Amino acid sequence: MPVHSQMKSSLQYIFLFSILMLCSLRAHTQNNYIDSLKKVAAIEETDSNKVKTLINLSDAYQLYNPDSGYYFAQKALTLAEKLHFDRGIFWSIVYINKSLFFLGNYALELDYAFKAFPLGKKLNDPYTIGWANGMLGDCYFNLGEYDTALRYYREVIKMAEQNSIIDLSSIYSVQVPVLISVHQYDSALVYAKKGYELFKRNPLLNNESIDGKYAKSFAFRYLGEAFAGKADYDSALFYYQLSMPSSEDIHLEINKIDVYNGIAKVYKEKNNLDSGSWYAKKVLTEKIIKIYPVGLLKAANTLADIYKLQNKPDSTLKYLRIALAIKDSLFNREKTVAVQNIFFKEQEKQKEVQAARTELQSRYRMYFLIALLIISLIITGIIIRNRRIKQLQNMRNSIADDLHDDIGSTLTNISILSELSKQHLDPKDNASKFLTRISEEINTTSQALDDIIWSVNVRNDSVDEIMLRMRRYAGELFDAGGLKYKLRFDDGLSGIKLSMDQRRDLYLIFKEAVNNIYKHANASEVAIELNKEAHQLVMRIKDDGKGFDAKPSHRNGFKNMQNRAQKWKGHLQIESVLCKGTSVILFFPLK
Repeated sequence: MPVHSQMKSSLQYIFLFSILMLCSLRAHTQNNYIDSLKKVAAIEETDSNKVKTLINLSDAYQLYNPDSGYYFAQKALTLAEKLHFDRGIFWSIVYINKSLFFLGNYALELDYAFKAFPLGKKLNDPYTIGWANGMLGDCYFNLGEYDTALRYYREVIKMAEQNSIIDLSSIYSVQVPVLISVHQYDSALVYAKKGYELFKRNPLLNNESIDGKYAKSFAFRYLGEAFAGKADYDSALFYYQLSMPSSEDIHLEINKIDVYNGIAKVYKEKNNLDSGSWYAKKVLTEKIIKIYPVGLLKAANTLADIYKLQNKPDSTLKYLRIALAIKDSLFNREKTVAVQNIFFKEQEKQKEVQAARTELQSRYRMYFLIALLIISLIITGIIIRNRRIKQLQNMRNSIADDLHDDIGSTLTNISILSELSKQHLDPKDNASKFLTRISEEINTTSQALDDIIWSVNVRNDSVDEIMLRMRRYAGELFDAGGLKYKLRFDDGLSGIKLSMDQRRDLYLIFKEAVNNIYKHANASEVAIELNKEAHQLVMRIKDDGKGFDAKPSHRNGFKNMQNRAQKWKGHLQIESVLCKGTSVILFFPLK
């Protein structure tokens, strides 16, 4: 392969880019800022705060004096290791790698990237994992292993998208160089546009602040690179020119150099060789070129190409030699890098084995938990089924008891009355009396049977149905007796559900109370209210009858009413004044 072709292809191997590194560089008011940081570092105790201050010092020096940046980052690393401060160790390595990036020591940069990768995973937050993958992506990109670099860069994108990282626009944009290197020009343009659109929508970036200008300069530059990859040179020049003012405003010299090199390459492709030569030579006049050798290498290669096209062999040879010297200084550690790469891949293989083992254990644990859950569900189902069976049995027993107590005793009375009517000597005088009693007993039995059927029917579970039955029963009873009555039911009770037993007991308490009024009170007017108060149902039944002595009584009617209320942790209150009437108040919990 000709020497010139080797120089041209070598440019791909040293197109340095840090996927997250450049996202955090900021312009500082240099001297004052550094002096203040040094004063703080001088008086701080040797703790984690001092580690952070040293890292900030390293950051301040990155764009201007990477040797000093490397020095302070190393001091931060030494202190963090002494303190066993893992987060400090990780970020110290990040800033060491920044310095090595500018100084062109890519073999040592890769060595530190290997060291940072497991630590970033251990710290397990989006930024450390993103930076760990990004640094390895940078190193593999510099070595020309673009597919491997792309794998690590995609991990960064995945992490940033999942955690809504504010620099997502920049992370999209910086995919452009690696995608161009693998000839995915359409994808490069897509990512450049996605990054630009996110930048425009972010009010924290799309402004005239330092951060805004920083983001703008890179967004436009990557659009320029993407359009250049698509051979849309006019658009590429347009966006390169848009990137320049922001870079100059905040003294972002590295971006200016990359823009100059991009413009020079576009003019070369357009065969505007004089303009291409002018922009490439501007790179050589920048002061920062001494700490950014890759910019010089790209400019030297572009000038060599231009002079070759102009048929100027002396100038071509001059810049080929410059490019060769820079290349040798950057890549004279290839064997060391290869050994480091093998070691790192072995580490990754061991971690994959361990991860597979852990995943298998997790899977067995999951199977055990699923089996335990299924067994628990089966046991729960059996318990619920047995409880339902018991409830149904209790319901059957209750119905049987009701039939026995209410209907059985009534039928016995009917039988006795029938025998008495047969044996009586004077049917004209007494037979009608016994037949009347028989009729009353039959009606009582019919009502009791109707109450049982009503209480069992699930369609009557709502309080609305209870109120309807109360209204009908009170109407039939009091209308027959010529009593005036008022019924007032609270609308808030509508829709409330009660169990069969609750509904039955509530209705029977009501029925007993109104029957007592009808039979014994000699009342002329009755008021019935049913309200919802707090978490209970309150029933008030008041008459203006003759009243009675409300002292504790053993009469079955009152006793049954009290028992039914207490069964549901309720309370029955009876107040009566002779010649003034009686008031029955039931407090019936709804839960």
